[in-house]
Amino acid sequence: MGGFFIDDVIRAIARNVRREVRIRKAAKWPTAVGKILRFRTIDGDWHRLRPILDYEYEVNGQIEYGFTTGYSSKDINQVGDAVDALTELRIRFDPSDPYINRVLNEDNPKLPFAIDHDVS
Repeated sequence: MGGFFIDDVIRAIARNVRREVRIRKAAKWPTAVGKILRFRTIDGDWHRLRPILDYEYEVNGQIEYGFTTGYSSKDINQVGDAVDALTELRIRFDPSDPYINRVLNEDNPKLPFAIDHDVS
């Protein structure tokens, strides 16, 4: 029975390491200014909703699309109001394949939720 706890701890550590690697790698990519197309939610943990942003950005004349999700929030209406107030979103994109992208909280300090780098 004790092995399950250790497995969970190991999985959590591995997940955090992967997340940090994704963030560090994306932090070296160039930035494009994006436009939020839609704010939506999905069911999250503990009966809370997870925010999702769908967006578009342009690289070399080509429009690319992406989405990012954040951690569950109790007051999703407040999150939605703050997202509605954003005029732009900074998107990091892989220069070798601009379709690959990531939104970083460091580039978007007014983003009202922490990005979940495990899912996108």
